[in-house]
Amino acid sequence: MLKLRRLEAKVYPWNKLNVNTMKRRGWKLEGVLREAVFHDGEYRDLLVFGILAHEIAANKADDDWAPIYHTVPEVA
Repeated sequence: MLKLRRLEAKVYPWNKLNVNTMKRRGWKLEGVLREAVFHDGEYRDLLVFGILAHEIAANKADDDWAPIYHTVPEVA
């Protein structure tokens, strides 16, 4: 088991599903890296989210859903 104190994730702001998932799971928006990526011919911002170990533990205690694992069927 890894004993991490904090996790950090960088998210594209135009990926609304990812941004909403991060917020819903308790990650905090810590900052914006302005014009950090080049996408579709222009420089765009990148969002930085973070979560601390005690926040992860609190989220697990309140967790009422299990992750869905997708499997790929074997091809004969």
